[in-house]
Amino acid sequence: MPAQQLPTPESRLAAVKRDLALPLVVAICGSTRFMDTMTEADLQETAAGRIVIRSGCNMKEPHALWADPVAAEGLKERLDDLHRAKIRPVRQGTVQGVQA
Repeated sequence: MPAQQLPTPESRLAAVKRDLALPLVVAICGSTRFMDTMTEADLQETAAGRIVIRSGCNMKEPHALWADPVAAEGLKERLDDLHRAKIRPVRQGTVQGVQA
C-alpha cells in the first residue's frame, strides 16, 4: 500500500476557503492618480460579489494626516508596505490606469 501524502499548508488553506464559501478576493493596484478609475473598478468588483482590497489613502489630495512633509514621508513608506502586505494573499489582481 503506498504511503499517504499529508496535505500541504496551501492545500489545507484552499480547502478551508472552499468549505467557508469565501468570495474571491481581488486587489486593485495602480497609482492614486487614477483613484477615480480604481473607485469604479472597486464598485464593479464589489457588485460582482468579490472582496476588494485597494489603496485606502490618496496622498495626492490634501489631508491633515499628511500635511507635515516629514510625517508624510514616513506615512507613505508605511502605507506602501501595508498595501504590499494586503496584496500578498490575493489570488486575482487588476491594475488600473496603465497607459498603452
